[in-house]
Amino acid sequence: MHRAWIRLVGPVLAVVLYFQFDLQGMFSSLRALRSAPLVASLALAVPLLVVKAWRWRRLLGAYGSRVSRLEAFELYVIAAGAGALTPGAIGDFSKGLSPAIGRRSVGLWASAVDRLYDVAMLLLLGTVVASFWLQQPAGRVLSLIGLTVALVAAWHFRPHLSAFATARLGLPAEPTALDATAPAAVWATLLATLLAFVRFALLVAALGIQLGWEQIATAFVLTSGIAALPLSIAGVGTRDVLLIGYLRGYGVSAAQAVALSSLCLLLFLANGVLAGCLWIVRPPIARRSG
Repeated sequence: MHRAWIRLVGPVLAVVLYFQFDLQGMFSSLRALRSAPLVASLALAVPLLVVKAWRWRRLLGAYGSRVSRLEAFELYVIAAGAGALTPGAIGDFSKGLSPAIGRRSVGLWASAVDRLYDVAMLLLLGTVVASFWLQQPAGRVLSLIGLTVALVAAWHFRPHLSAFATARLGLPAEPTALDATAPAAVWATLLATLLAFVRFALLVAALGIQLGWEQIATAFVLTSGIAALPLSIAGVGTRDVLLIGYLRGYGVSAAQAVALSSLCLLLFLANGVLAGCLWIVRPPIARRSG
């Protein structure tokens, strides 16, 4: 309970912005947005979730849990909706609790590894972005070399890490089962990250904000990272402050920054609506594995 206050950081910032910020300017930016890029960004949620559900299904299969492609997609969408409504997207782990999965330990572990791929990609992109903030070229080169060495080491030792986790958790699979899914999971993560980046870039285009690809990529990494922290729900408040602080250095007004953050929130809400519809039609709690 003594750490529960951390989850209030985002809501508190949102309240402060509400009373201190020029909301009229934000609404003016939203009224002037282009609908085509926004619709395209919303539509890309489907292929993004398909790719991530496919990755999660492969991870489940490594431990002998078999679910259909459709069921994996449905469970992933519903869990994504739950994640949009919980701090740090912790509700995303709910997909691992479905009776269709079988053993909950398998479902939760596969969901944890699934999240780990996304977190690792964010850390990778964050390191690359941070390296380009260094003033000295030598510092950039050294940081990129260090990143390369870390990636090679992680890939080399992945069979040992997989075997350790499998044995430690008592999971029903060969020690190398998870390791066998790594190449496909990495490619799926790269594709999912690309789709997520395109969705964010389309939101920037919808608002007519003039940014280079480097600035868009940095803003994407920052907003994705802050939304993954248990400081708020769906990044409310924290993402707004982060975008205001970063984008003002590139001539973007606070109103436009908050408008962009609001569109990011819209993507979360759209996931929630889709998840709610699937929940009503096919409640996961009512499913049983065959």
